[in-house]
Amino acid sequence: MIAFFVHDTLGNILRHGVCPKSMADLQAGVNEFVVTGKIAEQVDASKHIYNIATKRLNKKPPPPPPTTAELWAQVRAKRNGLLAQSDWTQLPDSPLTAAQKQAWAAYRQALRDITKQADPNNIQWPGVPV
Repeated sequence: MIAFFVHDTLGNILRHGVCPKSMADLQAGVNEFVVTGKIAEQVDASKHIYNIATKRLNKKPPPPPPTTAELWAQVRAKRNGLLAQSDWTQLPDSPLTAAQKQAWAAYRQALRDITKQADPNNIQWPGVPV
């Protein structure tokens, strides 16, 4: 048995494991490459990238911080989920009193207005009615 990992043309580690030595080369697909031996025993695909030129494992750089557009997309996704969870409050047959229904309507409007805030890193979420 031999340890292996498979990488792409950029050095991204796609998969790793152990297989019979005779099967190692069969682990790679199109535009994929197999590395075997001691170095393959050390690989952690979540932490390493393979430097093809030096034939060494390097630590992956940290991911870049999300862009403002990505942050707003996360805010909208959370907002949409909260709106969906509270849809029932506005149905004609909901078990809420008129005052409770109005409190939920105000909460839902505050959720819809959430994107009017200036900073997606510092969102002031409205409180859920009781």
